[in-house]
Amino acid sequence: MKVAMFESDLPSRLLLLGTCTPEFEAALAAAGCSLRSCATRHSLVQDARQSSAQVLLLWPAPGPDEGAELDAWLAALELQRPALPALPGLCIARVSSEAQQQRGFGLGLHAWLEQAPASAHELLRQLRWAGWQAARLAYLQTQLDERRWTDRAKGLLMAGQNLDEAAAYQLLRETAMHAHLRLGEVARSVVQAAQQAEALNLAGQQRMLSQRLVKLLAQRAAAIEPRRAKVLQDESCARVDANLARLRVLLTASTAAVQAWPLAAVEAAWLSLRALLVGKVNAEVLTQADAAAEALLALSEHLASA
Repeated sequence: MKVAMFESDLPSRLLLLGTCTPEFEAALAAAGCSLRSCATRHSLVQDARQSSAQVLLLWPAPGPDEGAELDAWLAALELQRPALPALPGLCIARVSSEAQQQRGFGLGLHAWLEQAPASAHELLRQLRWAGWQAARLAYLQTQLDERRWTDRAKGLLMAGQNLDEAAAYQLLRETAMHAHLRLGEVARSVVQAAQQAEALNLAGQQRMLSQRLVKLLAQRAAAIEPRRAKVLQDESCARVDANLARLRVLLTASTAAVQAWPLAAVEAAWLSLRALLVGKVNAEVLTQADAAAEALLALSEHLASA
């Protein structure tokens, strides 16, 4: 396995949770390590992102409150974990329980020292190891992501072009070679293109369904096979709900910002129309539904164009 960090390398950006002695701070600075102290537990995510930290250094202040401070930092890491960049870490805690250590390991703390390093050299050696873990994790995550994109792209090619798995993989590989791209990049492009095509198709369906629903409502108002019209209307409503839910998933996964797509406006227009499709139908309700359907049609066309 190739890893872009070797034994002599150090992580250059550290985020300190807790305290560090002036001696160790000076040694880190001399070794080219930028040490940023986390201002508060509430600013953990912000500090991690602004510092572009590569490694967390959790070092609660020694003393009678060391265990409580360690618990507080672990709780902050757990609470903010979904928004926190994935970082390996080193914890130095003289007072700690097995339960605390297990929590720490689950949060990405790969090394746990029960006493302060004997020297600055020992601290640097531990940080080298943590930095190597950071590079190793990044490499493994990249490999896992590429494998996932490739598997999804193979499935799409197998279904869309009637290929077996070997042929689909060969097509992806040859395309990557000719385009001078990584296999994962080509696979991701295939998946995203399929998602965009599906989103376009669903947006187009909304235009058709908006008009169909008004026609069925008019059939009910005119007492033309009202039961059948009501069944078809309910089926169409369920289809619109499913389409919008799927569009939300597709556009959220898109590389484009979700805000660039007028999906929220389409959803709001649909709720307005849907509210008019229940209960008894009269001329006033039919007129309001026709206007609401026209609004949904216009917004669906805008979505399809986007």
